[in-house]
Amino acid sequence: MRKISTRILVHAFAVLLLMGCIPMRTSAAAGENWITYAAENYAGGTGTADDPYQIATPEQLAKLAADTNSAVGGRVPEGTDYFRLTADIDLSGKLWTPIGAHMGGNSMAAFYGHFDGNGKAISNMTVDMRGRAVSEITPSGLFGAIVANHTDYTVQNLTISGAKVYAFETKDASLDDYVNSAGVLAACIAAGGGGNGCPIIKNCKVSDSLVNGIEKVGGLFGDASYAQISDCSISGTEVTGNGWTGGFVGYGFLCEINNDSVEDGTVNGTWSTGGFAGVISGGTVENCTVSGEVAATDWRCGGFVGYMEQFDNGLAMKNCSTTATVKSNINFDGEPRVGGFAGEINSATEISDCKALGEVVESYDDKNTVGKFVGRAAADELNFQNCEYDNRLHPEQKIIGNRTVHDAEMIRPYYADYGAVDAAIQAALALNKDLYQNYTAVSDAINAVDRSKKRDEQAIVDGYAAAINAAVAALEYKPADYSAVDEAVAKASGLKPDDYEDFSAVTNAIKAIERNKNITEQAVVDAYAKAVQDAINALAPRKAPVAKPEIIEGANQSVEQGKAAVFRSSAELRDFIKVLIDGVEISRDKYTLTEGSTIVTLSGEFIKTLSVGKHTLSIVSTNGSADTEFNVVNSSQEEPGAPAQTTEPKTSEGTADVAAENLNANVKAPKTGDDTMRSMGIWVLAMAMGVLGFVHIKRSKLTK
Repeated sequence: MRKISTRILVHAFAVLLLMGCIPMRTSAAAGENWITYAAENYAGGTGTADDPYQIATPEQLAKLAADTNSAVGGRVPEGTDYFRLTADIDLSGKLWTPIGAHMGGNSMAAFYGHFDGNGKAISNMTVDMRGRAVSEITPSGLFGAIVANHTDYTVQNLTISGAKVYAFETKDASLDDYVNSAGVLAACIAAGGGGNGCPIIKNCKVSDSLVNGIEKVGGLFGDASYAQISDCSISGTEVTGNGWTGGFVGYGFLCEINNDSVEDGTVNGTWSTGGFAGVISGGTVENCTVSGEVAATDWRCGGFVGYMEQFDNGLAMKNCSTTATVKSNINFDGEPRVGGFAGEINSATEISDCKALGEVVESYDDKNTVGKFVGRAAADELNFQNCEYDNRLHPEQKIIGNRTVHDAEMIRPYYADYGAVDAAIQAALALNKDLYQNYTAVSDAINAVDRSKKRDEQAIVDGYAAAINAAVAALEYKPADYSAVDEAVAKASGLKPDDYEDFSAVTNAIKAIERNKNITEQAVVDAYAKAVQDAINALAPRKAPVAKPEIIEGANQSVEQGKAAVFRSSAELRDFIKVLIDGVEISRDKYTLTEGSTIVTLSGEFIKTLSVGKHTLSIVSTNGSADTEFNVVNSSQEEPGAPAQTTEPKTSEGTADVAAENLNANVKAPKTGDDTMRSMGIWVLAMAMGVLGFVHIKRSKLTK
């Protein structure tokens, strides 16, 4: 193998040294840190309260970290030094070394001065202790450690956004707990340095950031002792740790915390995990709020605080509330100690006007340490005053998990009792709304229910129940569908009753229809339609009327005694029933029947039995009676102008010609004079015939 000359190695080492000493303002290499680029001077100021040091760039802010961490006398800011941001600062592109860092072992450099954010913002800060050697570990945050005994502010008027803070990922037994702590503003703050003051943090905001650590992990501070913290907020920030993990502070010891909030936060921990604080030990917490979600896989998990205990002069929690959803899922056999406000309260001198208004989500069979307000509370030494819980969900959960009896005035329902409303809604929804024509009134009454009414608004909630019940009582069924009925009636109306034998069934079916039926009686209405239709279907058409029979031949004739008389009825022979003479039926041997309509021929023998004069004849058929009068005359009488009848009429029951011949034979000429006139007529006729005979004989001789 070819050897590399010593001169080349020396030159290469010199280049590396040069690169490490000259600030590179191009894109940073992996692990590049702002402290490497610390400025030599601040933008201005003398460091007094009236003329603070001015910081306008990332490099000038890095100078503050470098000076604080140097442990060099004259460089480390003291309690009388003041600093002020004069511009927004973007720390993207390089890692940040916290101001006040671990110096190795358990020694630490801390910030003792005053820092005024001046309403400016520090954005995109990244602190990452993961994978570092133990000697390089420092508490993680913009500030690693703040130690102060101020009566004036320590840090104020500062906004931090888009920060990412990663603490060392394992716990080293050789290091104090604070070394692993993490918070966006500061990993740990504490009073110190003599005097009667303390760290005073005011009006600081953290948004859209991430904090990840092991123990004492919080959105603003990991570990805070003897501090006064007010008017600060955390929003949209995710905090993840093992123990002592909180959305605002991981571990708070004898602090005065007032008017602070966690909005839309996400907190994930194992034990002692809370939406605002993992642990509060002593001090006071007032007027603070939490929203978002809290989840833990070990005991002591609460929507506001995981674990509370009094210390020294006690613990007071006043007018604090949480709406955070609490999720507990311990991965071992043990007590979860999970509550809507606190996982566990060991002791406290006062807990007043506090509210737990978030849902506690769990699936434990044993709920003896699951509570809507507190999972587990010490048997004594607790002083609840006017506290409230969400009474709308999970009736199986107790108010205090390990207590079965408690003073109702100590922890009361926050919301009004909606039991009557729920019962009214359940009854209304059980109805088939499609049956009613005004169900929208019920829907409107249900939709008007406001589930946010508080206990002192119970009368309004009772009004909701009354309104729903009234709307249900006023429901009216939809009318039945009469379309099929109307169709059947219209069909019947189009018929002519006279065209049918009996139309009464249709009329009665229509009269039976009642028009006041509702939709629940649809079967009755359908039966109306069927009854009308059935009556229509059963109608029998009326037969066409048959004309009354009449005598069409032989009416009003005169017949000589002993002569036959022929009469013809317009009725069909198949419809013949009988013959009446003068209203009395005569037997069949007195007449004959001939087809050709109906031809009745009265025998001469029968006529001979009749008296001279007028008689009535009726030929009765199924469709009526054909009636006429006829006149019987004496056989010695002849009507003038009529030839004498010399033969009996033919009585063959055969053809119409025979009947007609018989009919002609019986017709007599009316009488025109007496016997003298008749004799004269005969004489004249004989004379005429003689003349005719003579003329004929004469013509015959002339032609020979």
